[in-house]
Amino acid sequence: MTIMASELQRVEWLLSEERHDRDLKVVQLIKPIADTVLNATSEILQLEGVGDVFPQQRVGKDGVVFDMHKLRTMTGHDHADSSIGEKLATKTGTLARLLRIDEFAQLQNILDGEMGFVGVRPLIPGDILKMQAALPPHVFERWWQAYIAAYGGVIGHFALVANALIESGRIENQSLQYFELRAMLDTGYVFDKASKRFDNHLIRRASLRTVDRVGHVMTRRLGEHDLVTDLRTRSRKLLDYFDAAA
Repeated sequence: MTIMASELQRVEWLLSEERHDRDLKVVQLIKPIADTVLNATSEILQLEGVGDVFPQQRVGKDGVVFDMHKLRTMTGHDHADSSIGEKLATKTGTLARLLRIDEFAQLQNILDGEMGFVGVRPLIPGDILKMQAALPPHVFERWWQAYIAAYGGVIGHFALVANALIESGRIENQSLQYFELRAMLDTGYVFDKASKRFDNHLIRRASLRTVDRVGHVMTRRLGEHDLVTDLRTRSRKLLDYFDAAA
């Protein structure tokens, strides 16, 4: 029986031409708008002494190190430790990170064939060592094989789940529970859940979380305006639905 490209799953889907072609089409569609927002944010950040787009080494497919494009949002920091970013981000940088504007620069990595739109989030080499130190050898090896099996993504299953748990105070960033959750979700994504349908699901969740974050910022600026309240209520209901379906 011949399997249609849209029915591919797991590593076969992650390495498929259909996935790559779809990523390119999505990026080409949204990049002009994303670049406009990125450039405007960069200009504001430059008033705070940051705001340049710089290359940061990340570990990608097959363990190959590549330069991932990042918008500098922090001061006095070489960005080599991903656990302290929120502490050193400028005021505008904190907002840019909250709305994920700092990740817009990575659309170029997709065009360059170094990343995908959805996938396991590429880590800095130091975070790989932290995973190795925190996990039992057999768990780390299983996670590592999943990690290097395909190109990393701008949107990742683990990041969506972990960010929500960290924000709610249910887990601590860089804790043992954090590393165990990363290993479980990254491995589960690559070897079990990855597919066109599940990737679309993650894109929807990421989009809705951004809407919820925008609503949060608007509430702080405008107060409990009916429009803001309605936006946040609707987006949270949709988030709850997708969280339950994951």
